[in-house]
Amino acid sequence: MNNFGLASLLFGMTCLAQTASGAVVYLENSRLKAGIETRGGVLTYFEDKLDGDASVGNMVQASAVQPVFRDAEGTLVPGGTSATSSKSSDGMTLTCRCTPTIAETGAAGKATLEIIYTLHADYLEVRGTFTDKSGRTHGASHQELPAFYTISHLSRFTCCLDASAWTGAPLTVKDSPPFWGGNGDAYLHPESEETWCAWTSPETGRGIGLFRPGADFLLMGRDPQNGNSKTPSNSSRSYAAALAAEAIPKNGTRTFAYYLAAGDVTSLRDLFADIRFGTADGGYVGRGRVKIAQGGEKPARFASFDPARGTLDLAARVVAANGATSSEDFVLVCRTDLTDPATEMKLPVRLDVPAIGENTLAALSLALPDPPPSSLFVTGVAEVSTADIEQRYIQDGFPASYASRLAALHAQHPSWTFEPIIVHDMTWDAVVDKECTPAWNLVVYSTWAAQPWTSLGTANYTPYYDPSMKAYDSGSFYQASRAAIAYFMDPRNFLNDTEIFMFETLGYNDAAHTVSAIDTALTGSFMKNATHDGGAETFAALLRRLGAQYNTSPVFLAGRLLQEQGNGTVQARGTIGTSLMELYNDADGVVGSSSIWGSKYTKTSANTLAIVAKGADAYNGYYNFFNIKASGTGLFEIRYNAYLEATEAATVQSYGGPWNTQEKAIAGGTKKVKENYIDSLRHTRYLQKYSVCPASSKRWSQYMQNVGSPITEARATRKAYASAGTLEAPWKFLIPVYLSMPAQPCPDPANGNSVYSPTK
Repeated sequence: MNNFGLASLLFGMTCLAQTASGAVVYLENSRLKAGIETRGGVLTYFEDKLDGDASVGNMVQASAVQPVFRDAEGTLVPGGTSATSSKSSDGMTLTCRCTPTIAETGAAGKATLEIIYTLHADYLEVRGTFTDKSGRTHGASHQELPAFYTISHLSRFTCCLDASAWTGAPLTVKDSPPFWGGNGDAYLHPESEETWCAWTSPETGRGIGLFRPGADFLLMGRDPQNGNSKTPSNSSRSYAAALAAEAIPKNGTRTFAYYLAAGDVTSLRDLFADIRFGTADGGYVGRGRVKIAQGGEKPARFASFDPARGTLDLAARVVAANGATSSEDFVLVCRTDLTDPATEMKLPVRLDVPAIGENTLAALSLALPDPPPSSLFVTGVAEVSTADIEQRYIQDGFPASYASRLAALHAQHPSWTFEPIIVHDMTWDAVVDKECTPAWNLVVYSTWAAQPWTSLGTANYTPYYDPSMKAYDSGSFYQASRAAIAYFMDPRNFLNDTEIFMFETLGYNDAAHTVSAIDTALTGSFMKNATHDGGAETFAALLRRLGAQYNTSPVFLAGRLLQEQGNGTVQARGTIGTSLMELYNDADGVVGSSSIWGSKYTKTSANTLAIVAKGADAYNGYYNFFNIKASGTGLFEIRYNAYLEATEAATVQSYGGPWNTQEKAIAGGTKKVKENYIDSLRHTRYLQKYSVCPASSKRWSQYMQNVGSPITEARATRKAYASAGTLEAPWKFLIPVYLSMPAQPCPDPANGNSVYSPTK
């Protein structure tokens, strides 16, 4: 058995003599004050500023707290020769280095020792390294890392010997245990990894605690000599050591760590649990991603509640794998009787944390079963099953046909959150009928189909066209069929990890909306990796700046510009005037498949001639990047309307016009999109195409006619986020749910053979 009795006592006396001549450096915050003797790094002072007993300042007995390493030379203790120390700039860390002294002889040992003290908000962290380059080998033996001496007034010893670690198991308490030398009862063997102990005052319940992860057993006892003293200089003391089998390989090192804290036994146990699970600095408990505590101030591993309220109010943190915070589904594990596992209950919880940032705090109010229990203790956090997640989405208002798909997305991307928008005042069929209004939903002229679909009728016909083959925008688009509209509108067709971005909320996210992500979203356009107006600022940087200014996703803006401009129309290059003259002089009256002339403007009409008479220069130098109001029944009307929007009085008055630079056009267009669409609850790509939100002030007023726009923009967005490494940011998606929907998603008329078929 290990013979620590007399040796420990002699060591304590020796240490007292050695530390008397060294300077003491203090680390101090609003809660704790720690004094370290710089001649090697012995802790000689430890104060709990929250202790109501003002007569107790220093809880550490004069022989202190320090690491000890015994080898063939003797007992190595801090101090000796070559002692140096340095303090960090923030005053919270002290590094001490020395060549330890052999306690029995006073001679210098052959090992070196470095001890780093770091004062956190609620505890003192101690990390050390013994190094021996003499060529000796130190076999494994139990070492006091540390030896722990307190004032004798702290006479109650507490530890956990139960086999169930960190579950609130019963504690072992010993009042005034006898001297440790030759006392077999002084050796305590925890049966789990919960290897902490505390010396506290029976009068106040407060004291000092030690946690040494990996300790094999605890050695403890008191040397009363001069009674129950609050004076550190009194030789009476309480002692404990956390012992672990340690070795130093030949020319090698041995590292160790332990933690000291002050408070009552419950708070000490809570804090040491948090240290064990990596959540101590925030004072939160749990497993994995979710950390729970009662209130927002003091840590509490077991959070009680007032049953009269019927709710459990907690503060919580969600810590994502990449350091970000997000929404989380989890199960809160509770007991109505802390000591009885049979009273355990599991309460499913969703915690929504709206901002990105490490250790973001969120309030959580949890409704309890009715009737609520008379007592409740939070003991942990557990993962949820797929069935639990599906049920959660159903409780949120999603039909089962949505919930199963969203649960699969949640499994792929746990940081994403999904919320329903309930279209409560119209059935699904009524909404689709409304969207069949002529010209509301158009399909682009077929150059993308996997086959010409000639078997269905006309060449270039696609199964998305309405049988009427009604053409719009000079023949570039055709009216969509009812079946096509139902397919494109049914959100369930696009609940995959690509097209889901048509439902992304369109606010600005500083951490995720990087210039790289924005530039990737511009791929395929003349704006990618290019500057605007001949200056130094890139289009991507401009969009990021405007996104922050107007709280609008710059990746959304980039996708919209890509959709509208592609490789650059005349509206983006400032050559509207040149284009109008070219259209007027075109002999065929057709450009590609698009007609130049319509009912309002013909080649010989007076209004056309009045425009042409002014010449190209009157219209060049103006821009309309978002193609706002750039519509009509012929290319001439479309281009002229784009010019009018850039120069009209309302644009000049409210949107930075006239838009005679690229920056002005993009900035003014961004403001207009923000005010007229996003702020009127058309705040997803889907809702800008299908403005179905009952609460919107501009319901049924859509930004675009192209049924494929939300899909192509969603794909570009996903690509941009993936390229920039922000795909796992906590994106939020708002997804419409309609009354009386079909049991299964509305089928794709193209049977999966078009570019608008869902991503597999």
